[in-house]
Amino acid sequence: MSEHILEVKQISTEFRMKHRTTYAVNGVSFYLDRGETIGIVGESGSGKSVTQMSALGLIESPPGVVAEGSVLFEGMDLVKQENKKMLHEIRGKRIAMIFQDPMISLNPTMTVGQQITETICEHLKLSREEAKKRAIAYMKKVKIPDAELRYDNFPFEFSGGMCQRIMIAMAMCCDPSILIADEATTALDVTTQAQILEMLQDIVKETNTSLIIVTHNLGIVARYADRIYVMYGGTIVETAETDELFAHPSHAYTIGLLNSVPRLDDSKERMLMPINGIPPTLHKKPERCPFYDRCTQRVERCEKEAAILHEVGAHHFSSCLNPCLDASLKTCDELVEKEIDWSDTVLKVEHLRMDFPLYRGSLIKKRIGTVRAVGGVSFEVHRGETLGLVGESGCGKSTVANCIMHLLKPTEGRISFLGQEVTNLPEKEFRRLRKDIQLIFQDPFSSLDPKQTIGEIVGEPLRVHGLTSGEKEYRERVTELFEMIGLDPELQSRAPHELSGGQRQRIGIARALASRPKLIICDEPVSALDVSVQAQIMNLLESLQQRLGISYLFVAHDLSVVRHISDRIAVMYLGKIVELGDWKALYESPLHPYTRTLLSAIPIPDPVVERARERQKALGDIPSAASIPSGCSFHTRCPYATEKCRAQEPAVTVFEDGHQVSCHLYAERGGHA
Repeated sequence: MSEHILEVKQISTEFRMKHRTTYAVNGVSFYLDRGETIGIVGESGSGKSVTQMSALGLIESPPGVVAEGSVLFEGMDLVKQENKKMLHEIRGKRIAMIFQDPMISLNPTMTVGQQITETICEHLKLSREEAKKRAIAYMKKVKIPDAELRYDNFPFEFSGGMCQRIMIAMAMCCDPSILIADEATTALDVTTQAQILEMLQDIVKETNTSLIIVTHNLGIVARYADRIYVMYGGTIVETAETDELFAHPSHAYTIGLLNSVPRLDDSKERMLMPINGIPPTLHKKPERCPFYDRCTQRVERCEKEAAILHEVGAHHFSSCLNPCLDASLKTCDELVEKEIDWSDTVLKVEHLRMDFPLYRGSLIKKRIGTVRAVGGVSFEVHRGETLGLVGESGCGKSTVANCIMHLLKPTEGRISFLGQEVTNLPEKEFRRLRKDIQLIFQDPFSSLDPKQTIGEIVGEPLRVHGLTSGEKEYRERVTELFEMIGLDPELQSRAPHELSGGQRQRIGIARALASRPKLIICDEPVSALDVSVQAQIMNLLESLQQRLGISYLFVAHDLSVVRHISDRIAVMYLGKIVELGDWKALYESPLHPYTRTLLSAIPIPDPVVERARERQKALGDIPSAASIPSGCSFHTRCPYATEKCRAQEPAVTVFEDGHQVSCHLYAERGGHA
């Protein structure tokens, strides 16, 4: 029997199409020991998921084929195993996989209990009654509240985090030896992500299960993995134990990833250093380092020699051929102070409230309640300032943005833009202001019209608002916008689908800039992007602000991203701002327990720092906006909650430095309401 529970040896996977072949995985080898957690990291397109699917025989054939290599599971070669029944028994029972999107992976026509029970009956051959008992037991194990009652619920009746817990229960219900989490927490809020990963870690410890975490998030592997494999261009470019890899990265790509990630413990002087370009689509087997074209530290031998893993330290292997890599984090030589005019208020929101009626029935609708999406929000954005608006999904961030953009009419409150109240302004009059207030969307693909060229998309605001006097000026302005966002103007004739995710988001930014706005609302503009592309977009937004004096309302859930770009930050929970203050004060001295919870949930890509951190965990899931708890809305999840918190809503306490918080803990500490 093999020493390792799983050993992948020189696996290569090809997708053979009619006119060309894509070499997605090229000679990948890794191993996994019993009870161990390994991380496989890299950008989208690096071959992480294809490697795992190849190992399990889940590659669709045709066109996919595992061209060579072996996958030894407890000594048995899964690639050469011709007994389909044996493979079927191994998949799901002995090796289980948790996929990225639980709402797609779960069957919407079956209850969650039926889906877990079906897996148990298939692999363990238990009766339906015994299988149901086991399913409920595993639902409890993954902390589904009222498991007996929720057994008969459908997937759409659960939150995203709860659906992912159902997926984990389904994966664990047959007590597998190996669990593969393929970007299993990418689509979740940071607090839910932390809860899921902590739960997986506990399960691994209790059951001695081996865990493979496939992710692009370096912070996650720093917190949870024992060893790490870094993938690029369908190959492993570096592998080491977690502490060693973060302390002494030995491949230019690993260093590039670390330099491009914003960190909670960053100083403002630390520059984000993006990796230019995109991962390659290999239509021939690589003869040199696949990272060669994007590498800023390549040397002459990189072009001539094949990149092969070699030992650079104890249990540390790298394929980089440059012996003199610069692994230092870059800082700004001279930090440029932002020019913020605190006396010039671009946007003022006062006591904004947005309610949505809740109905039951199809033909005859009966109102059964109200969803309070936003419950009395107030803030200001000044000229040249970036105000970060953060919180979990469902807290009301995007609803605030939509009210400001006149896409929703608020129930109560006032919105003033450039000194003019616009809350109830007729649409015809507000249209004149749209050129001064623009929006960058979260998804750079669905926000672009696939029937237009990207040149037409960027130039559309110029035509709509009549901002150019003729065709020549129009073309010159579109060319100027392309150059401003760092894209070749020659790309103007291309369609959106011909661009990468980062290029598409640049087009969204160019479209927003076209009308020379005073304010841009950035609604999760980098959450769908890889870390290196994310760094490019954030650097671009900052440089544009310096040059043009634009104000940003930056909506996001990732506090490490918000920290890097924001001057002040407002933290939202269930429709209310619970804390607002200067970025430095908020990160170094967070006041509200919810802010501390959000900060604790975000992992730092440094295992030594991670182990030394004091962390505060949230209790349970965010309540429904249709049934907001009385008193302080956070009391159901707060470790410091008292009877006063349950009964009385806290007032806003404002300190001398302008830092404000809504929490009973600070009501008598020198602030003023």
